[in-house]
Amino acid sequence: MSRLNFTKPEIAYIKSKIYLREDDEKILDLWLVEKTNKEIAAEVKLAVSTVARRKDIILKKINKVL
Repeated sequence: MSRLNFTKPEIAYIKSKIYLREDDEKILDLWLVEKTNKEIAAEVKLAVSTVARRKDIILKKINKVL
């Protein structure tokens, strides 16, 4: 999956405009520091495929507010 290139103010704006569950916000935060899906999965205790699916959902939400 692609890198996210946003500034901190942009991320704060995006987070204020979209609803993220607690674990989705953690996934986003880890994604922003360029953790792999496998690393994210281990940290949030989800399957790698679930992390990939959630990242797709998060990206769709981000695209809606941009």
